[in-house]
Amino acid sequence: MGNYGKKYGLVKARVDQRMGHKLGKWGKFKAFFKDSSFTPERKQIIDEEIHNVYAARRGSFAGKRPQLQLDTGYHPERDNPEHLYPGSHDKVRYVPPADRGNFKVQFNGGRLEHGVRKLDGAPKPDLHTGREKIFVRSDSMDDLTYVTEKASVDIAETRYKTQHSSFKQGQNVVSAGKLEFDDQNRLTKVKGSSGHYKPDKESLYKFAEFGEQSGQFNPDALEWTYGGHIQKSLTMNPEQRKIAVAKWAVRNPKED
Repeated sequence: MGNYGKKYGLVKARVDQRMGHKLGKWGKFKAFFKDSSFTPERKQIIDEEIHNVYAARRGSFAGKRPQLQLDTGYHPERDNPEHLYPGSHDKVRYVPPADRGNFKVQFNGGRLEHGVRKLDGAPKPDLHTGREKIFVRSDSMDDLTYVTEKASVDIAETRYKTQHSSFKQGQNVVSAGKLEFDDQNRLTKVKGSSGHYKPDKESLYKFAEFGEQSGQFNPDALEWTYGGHIQKSLTMNPEQRKIAVAKWAVRNPKED
């Protein structure tokens, strides 16, 4: 299937209305496989309508409707004999809402100017230790990116484990994964890796759009991967983000 065939499918009604006619059956069949089957005029209108959808819905795409759910295999997480880590005796610590601010971070041109905090609240200023940091994005365009280091700690004589679900107490989030930094605390890589939330590509495009719209980091300057234990490279550029928003808009047609 050609690239324009995919994009046309996302904004077909808009394009056909502007063109004044629909593609015939043979035209649809050819367009499904070859971009050359589209006239230059129709290609231009397809690009314009993809951009129009992107401009209208990108804010909602990036910051509203937390749709990334906790994987059903992790319910209930705590004190569960069938937990993924049997025999570890580690409990997932759910951070009380009043304490979430301790783990909130903000990027300045892709750089963190202060360290993150560990699960017990102690500061962790040395980001460039080679260890990945886990993160989740909450459900608004406010600066609600929560970051900490995945580890086990002892709190009040009980051993707790940090997980992606710790920040929002197992509730839905917009994005989740892992972050890598260089020795200047600059963000270099975003990985869609979380056993608890199993983030998809769309959730990563949402995080990329958050960085672009808020000005906190340039998503196109970072390395992006997705998948489970074997990560795959994710292409990140303005065109791919527009298509991601348009796909999401098809499933979420109501304006926010």
